[in-house]
Amino acid sequence: MQFQLINPGDPEKVYITVKNTSAAVTAVGDACVFDYTTEADGVSVILPTTALLEVPAGFWTEVVADDGYGLVQVWGHTEDLKVVTITAEGAVGDPLIMVDGAEELNTSATTHTKVAVLGETLAVNTDTVTTGVKAFIKIL
Repeated sequence: MQFQLINPGDPEKVYITVKNTSAAVTAVGDACVFDYTTEADGVSVILPTTALLEVPAGFWTEVVADDGYGLVQVWGHTEDLKVVTITAEGAVGDPLIMVDGAEELNTSATTHTKVAVLGETLAVNTDTVTTGVKAFIKIL
């Protein structure tokens, strides 16, 4: 676990180092969950799946090749999330959840673990992913 050094004016953030076993290259802001389907080692992560939505790992902070290691953010402010607003406008403070098979989050009201809180207002946009979304991550 890594803590960002405290600098006046910079929000504090917490990261963990994980291994990308998703068979694809990651992108900044992609969601990932711990891979307890095949690896079960507490280090390997993949794209969210229905079976693993309750074991969120965090959000990639860098591009990482398959089988490579990198940092995912688990707590703190970000401006790099990907979000789809499905049924209603996303408002500041709305909870965000991970979605099966997707690197983006959505604002649907379900019983899945809320992994972040929206930090800006987003219009309804069912088919398009909004990138660079401000939010507060709270997986830790």
